[in-house]
Amino acid sequence: MLVCLAVWLAMSRQTVVGKFIGIAFPISAFVALGFEHSIANLYLIPVGLMTGAKGNVADLLGNLVPVTAGNLVGGAIVAAAGLCIGAMRTPSTVRANESTMAELPFALCRHGPMLSMPFVSG
Repeated sequence: MLVCLAVWLAMSRQTVVGKFIGIAFPISAFVALGFEHSIANLYLIPVGLMTGAKGNVADLLGNLVPVTAGNLVGGAIVAAAGLCIGAMRTPSTVRANESTMAELPFALCRHGPMLSMPFVSG
């Protein structure tokens, strides 16, 4: 979820400094909390095994399966849903269109944060 936040913050900034700051804090928190990332582990674990660390391919898979599942839940479900819900219509628009609330599950990301990006046409 923090990696998704870092990507989202970097994409929402125009300057290099803004992108760096947007990436630095979520990734620092990710590392400080001791979380694991499946893509990083795909590099780090084989390198460790090649340099003599104790373990085998079964240990690699035993690590990657739960880490990948956690990354999918955190990134694809929790972070994406939170961003979409946070970027939905304002309360005044929702009150004016209460009949559309039944469509809410199908239109969560229709007005997402990426629509304000200069390279995305809306």
